[in-house]
Amino acid sequence: MNIYVFQLEAIPHIDNPEREECLGAIVLCLVKSLNLKLALNKAKKYINI
Repeated sequence: MNIYVFQLEAIPHIDNPEREECLGAIVLCLVKSLNLKLALNKAKKYINI
């Protein structure tokens, strides 16, 4: 298995009461998987992008 690294941009949810005060974040995901497609699908399960 390989380790894949994804750098994703996250923004606050529309229903977040602090949305106007938050710009977002950069999220770094390290995923162990058999291939790139499976790794990205796994990352998407944990982060709304």
